[in-house]
Order: sequence, then structure tokens, then C-alpha cells
Amino acid sequence: MAKLRALGNAGLRHVVLAHLFGLLSARAALYGLWATGRIARRLALVES
Repeated sequence: MAKLRALGNAGLRHVVLAHLFGLLSARAALYGLWATGRIARRLALVES
């Protein structure tokens, strides 16, 4: 989160997360979806 916050302070306005985890394994895909949700929730808290 600190790196995303620093990028936002530098002017970054959009982030695109690609779900390529499924190419590795089903377990990696599930973790990737969970992690993406967690990042999105934390970013929503920062913006409010």
C-alpha cells in the first residue's frame, strides 16, 4: 500500500490489475482474487 500511495502522490490516477494468476494454478488464482479485493478495499478507505 505504501508504494501505491507514493505513486498516487506522484500523480498516478489509474491502476489496472491483471489476473494472470490462473495461469499458474487454481490456488494462485484464488489468492490473486482475494489479494485484489483486499487492495481495492484498502484503496477505497484511503480515498474516503
